[in-house]
Amino acid sequence: MSINMNKRGNLLSLLVCFAMLTTSWSAMMDFEQNPSDNIAPELEQESPRMDTNVGTVISFNTTWTAANSPYYLNSPVSVQQGVRLTINPGVQIFANTTNSTIIVHGEIHSLGTTTNPVFIGVNPSIGWTTTSGYWNGIRGATP
Repeated sequence: MSINMNKRGNLLSLLVCFAMLTTSWSAMMDFEQNPSDNIAPELEQESPRMDTNVGTVISFNTTWTAANSPYYLNSPVSVQQGVRLTINPGVQIFANTTNSTIIVHGEIHSLGTTTNPVFIGVNPSIGWTTTSGYWNGIRGATP
């Protein structure tokens, strides 16, 4: 009789543990209960955009993001051999000088879409003068 009572006690303990686990798991996974609690805080509002001046050499794999946009080209920029420059959707790249160009020895991947394009061109705050602000293009080069 005592063995049977031990089995019942173990079974009862197991059932209680199972009930506790399934209850806590379902509460944890119930996204419909309060949908506003399930939104990550960083997704609720867009971060303010920053200004980024680009250096003259990109020597390691680099990603330009809309959050750090606009990117300003103040001289020729070289993407080194074996290096990838990825430009995410929504990035703006502004040429500040007449020799602003991107020279690609490695790879460049522009990921713009029709609804969130990548813009590369003259810095609109400089204006269209004969001495500054021309975008000189993207050039492929062999090292």
